[in-house]
Amino acid sequence: MSAKEIVKKKFNQKVALVTKRETTLGLLSLPYNGGLFKVSYELISFCELMSLRQQIAERNDLESNPTVVLDQFENPIIIEDPVDFTQKLWQRYYEVTNEYYAELNKIRQIRKPDQI
Repeated sequence: MSAKEIVKKKFNQKVALVTKRETTLGLLSLPYNGGLFKVSYELISFCELMSLRQQIAERNDLESNPTVVLDQFENPIIIEDPVDFTQKLWQRYYEVTNEYYAELNKIRQIRKPDQI
């Protein structure tokens, strides 16, 4: 393989990796209760705390209040079942990131520049 082919392969791989990352970031959205949420580590962590808080309230026979969360367009959306919402966030996160991981491995294993 000539130096020109190696450079072309690396460039094509880099473009493919960046394109795939941008596509993946676009898929990390979750429609829920009339809002559109960007799935992020911060949102997942916050929702885990909401779920835990609801579970503690239920165990102690306390009323758990629904929580209002801002979606990606800053619209207030009421989350009445934080456990369900958290599960859906995790599900979307795993679906998208596992697919992303598989696609990146395919791109990295390609040997010829015109296969990318």
